[in-house]
Amino acid sequence: MRSFAVRSRRKGLGPASLALRLSALRSFFDWLVSQGELKANPAKGVSAPKAPRHLPKNIDVDDVNRLLDIDLNDPLAVRDRAMLEVMYGAGLRLSELVWPWI
Repeated sequence: MRSFAVRSRRKGLGPASLALRLSALRSFFDWLVSQGELKANPAKGVSAPKAPRHLPKNIDVDDVNRLLDIDLNDPLAVRDRAMLEVMYGAGLRLSELVWPWI
């Protein structure tokens, strides 16, 4: 299993894709063990490489000011500005802003 992981990485498979394949293999081998076809899971203990984590990019103040420069006579623009101010001020993602249960 480790050689499979190493070969996959050398062939250019990304860390997330390799993790998904190893997870599928672990599940399959777990099933084979539960069916009595294998005594032990050969994929157990084989971990995938960690994918690098990237920090989100911050929007600069000038860009925020341009986003907030709206026509105050347009109700939808006022609503959009309020949403943008909440997002920016609280550091929310769009998905967090539109949660239906809040």
